[in-house]
Amino acid sequence: MPLAKINDINIHYQVSGQGDPVLFLHGLGSSLLDWEYQVPFFDRSWQVVRLDLRGHGDSDKPPGRYTMKLFASDVEQLLQHLGIAPVHLVGLSLGAMVGFQIAADKPALLRSMVIVNATPEFVPRGFGARFEIILRKSLLCLFGINVVGRLLSHRLFPDAAQQTLRDRFVQRWRRNSRRSYLSSAQAIIGWSVTDRLGQIS
Repeated sequence: MPLAKINDINIHYQVSGQGDPVLFLHGLGSSLLDWEYQVPFFDRSWQVVRLDLRGHGDSDKPPGRYTMKLFASDVEQLLQHLGIAPVHLVGLSLGAMVGFQIAADKPALLRSMVIVNATPEFVPRGFGARFEIILRKSLLCLFGINVVGRLLSHRLFPDAAQQTLRDRFVQRWRRNSRRSYLSSAQAIIGWSVTDRLGQIS
């Protein structure tokens, strides 16, 4: 299991294929395994790089405050450690937000970005947005990580034919640390690079 010492923690990563590098960043509460169906296609023509963000998967889950700048710094330093920048970045949800942060802070590390299911900010506006945050935290604290995983699996994979995907999601979700998940979620709330979008080329 490849590990790199980054910002005083171990970051788990995987590299496969040859060609121009493509970096895949997973969403909140997930891991590099999210991209298992993309790897066999892309690594035929590209160098595919995946990693577990801090607090996720097989990377360390240190206590303390997580921030979007810290997530971005971990990724930036891993790319420098591997010597593969600039990269094409594909980010999902939290991973896409990390991509926005990297583009704003260290644009020279990126060739392009594909942003999936994310915006350049997470600033709750209105009762509905705030209620969703409170509900997610309450469910996690009251019922634990497994219940939240089961609920999310049905939202992400609603079709009856997707039962296998739901089961796999729940199984992987159980690996989350409640503390690290909450720290990661808290890092998103109030974050924004919207005022810097004009600097991203």
